[in-house]
Amino acid sequence: MKHLINKLRITPSLGAGSFYNRIKSLHPLRGLGGLVLAVLLLPGLSGLANNIQVSNISVASRNSASKYVIVQFDLSWDNSFRITNGAVENWDAAWVFVKYRKSGDANLGYFHGTLGASASHVIPTGFKADQPTDNKGVFIYRSAVGTGNNTLSGVKMRWDYGTDGLDSVNVVDFQVLAIEMVNVPQGSFWVGSGGIETGSLTDGSWSSGNSIPFQITSEANSGNSAITTGTLPAAFPKGYNSFYCMKYEITQKGYVDFLNTLTRAQQVTRVPYISANNYIISNGTTLSYRNAIRNPAVIPADPSPVTFFCDYDNDGVGNETTDGMNIACSYLNEWDLKAYLDWAALRPMTELEYEKAARGTAYPTIDDYAWGASNPILATNATDGGKDSEIATNATANIVSSGSGTGGPLRVGFASTSTSKRYQSGGSYWGIMELSGNLEERVFSINYTAVTNTCGDGILATNGDANATFNGTYLGWKGGSYAHVITDGKISDRNVTSYVNSNRYYYVGGRGVRQAP
Repeated sequence: MKHLINKLRITPSLGAGSFYNRIKSLHPLRGLGGLVLAVLLLPGLSGLANNIQVSNISVASRNSASKYVIVQFDLSWDNSFRITNGAVENWDAAWVFVKYRKSGDANLGYFHGTLGASASHVIPTGFKADQPTDNKGVFIYRSAVGTGNNTLSGVKMRWDYGTDGLDSVNVVDFQVLAIEMVNVPQGSFWVGSGGIETGSLTDGSWSSGNSIPFQITSEANSGNSAITTGTLPAAFPKGYNSFYCMKYEITQKGYVDFLNTLTRAQQVTRVPYISANNYIISNGTTLSYRNAIRNPAVIPADPSPVTFFCDYDNDGVGNETTDGMNIACSYLNEWDLKAYLDWAALRPMTELEYEKAARGTAYPTIDDYAWGASNPILATNATDGGKDSEIATNATANIVSSGSGTGGPLRVGFASTSTSKRYQSGGSYWGIMELSGNLEERVFSINYTAVTNTCGDGILATNGDANATFNGTYLGWKGGSYAHVITDGKISDRNVTSYVNSNRYYYVGGRGVRQAP
């Protein structure tokens, strides 16, 4: 569950193209590794239920003339899968990317690294990689049907640092980061259930008089039985094309790792409070709705950035296995989510993509949840609270909703095990967790027709906002939460899908998607 975070310094020597390496092991810390070209290895995105980690990072080779390095690392995560759903396969994957900053100025934030061509990477046998054309990252996943834990040793990935404006004489800190995703294959799917969900697309609210599920059969208007009035442009992501969706809601450790790559000015925008030794949500010494993100005892003078950490057990020692790193991150307003997704080179999902991510290709069952038609079983409380092993007190629970008694969201993937069935895990048709319950998730409503597939470029504005507009104005909510009635967790419920409010709420989080290459 842990790995060593190393400090690795690589500096040019007198010999052309050679390096002097010095590695010093630091304290164990759960998370994904990071890297530096003259390099500092830092904790990366972690706090995910399936223990995704990047470790043993090194620079395998360097080409000073062409200004690139081959970064080598090990990659692992638990409970991986590539399975067949009828005639369609789907799988989970690691979205892997690079962050860097020029060394020697801790006040600078991190930028996003540009990868070399996909053919320049070396992926171990049994796995393959797909890379988007913007070269912002790579999806690594199983090459054949199978399940179990993944361990990839000696992954090699080319980083074209010259494309990012760096020179061979620059000394930079960089990190290799990974987020666990799930592939949602291309194909037709059904929207609406024909049930009594509030605002459902089958209640006549979108397509006049429509009271039964209708099918999305293409990304074009003309190819869909209910999109016949020009309501949505062809560019609006309808979910027909294949896309990757984060397997879990953003975790508290994931948000901490994001915050810790920002400048002080950017951090101030992205958190409610910065004050010594306090939790950033409550601005006090106690937790607020299980959000355990905390400031250090000493706040550095501006403009030095703050180093945030998780501290669920309130002992002042950050990011221990008892510190709630895997608990879903609440209090994310619209701009927080957009900034995080821009930084990770992802984007918000649309409400149509949400329905496909949850229901898959199956014909809807009236009033269905993400796991199907089985009755929801409320979590009564948390056992092993704040630990990596946190589960619902009642082992059969598959949703955290109003009446759960948890006092906040639970660990992402809390109901899932290596042997649990879909309804037991609360997982979707494709294996995506907590699309029903835990936290409300921000999505683009069909009311905002300017939305496109545009993803973030990995770089934020100087004030910490996303510099990508994502071509949409507001994000609504889907999926329900621990603070809302259980019926809000139904797939087709649209009670607050068009709700316009950018405040930070204790029951709102989110996740992101990216079109498949």
